[in-house]
Amino acid sequence: MPKLSGGGRPTRKSVRPVYFDGVFRETHIYDRAVLPPAFRLEGPAVVEEFGSTTVIFPSQKLEVDPHGILIVRSARAEAVQ
Repeated sequence: MPKLSGGGRPTRKSVRPVYFDGVFRETHIYDRAVLPPAFRLEGPAVVEEFGSTTVIFPSQKLEVDPHGILIVRSARAEAVQ
């Protein structure tokens, strides 16, 4: 896969209340098409694209790799390493 060129921090598409762990939380919504390589965020967040939605839970982190692949990890697991 070819590597994508990096860019700045994408602007949020919107903010919506999303239900996590028994409560609604204001959640940032992103458009996957504009997420640059090396972009990172901590949940909660939602990444939307044609045909798919990726939910990043409050206990998770998202990173976009050099090829544009979304990598979601548990923030708790990273703390243990």
